[in-house]
Amino acid sequence: MDTFGYCVIVQNELAGIVQAHVFARAYRDAWIALHAQAPSGTHTFDGLGIAIEFAEPVQALRSIPA
Repeated sequence: MDTFGYCVIVQNELAGIVQAHVFARAYRDAWIALHAQAPSGTHTFDGLGIAIEFAEPVQALRSIPA
């Protein structure tokens, strides 16, 4: 499963949360296609009224046997 950590900061009330998350995933894929590595840090899009904070990939939690 392709998991990654990110936080979308909505600065404009017109920017919808779902649309911002779809944009974040598409932006990440385009970034990887261009730079051959995942984005990191804060990427701000003033015209859209959002910022995306990218973090290290999220590790899947392992279940611990009882």
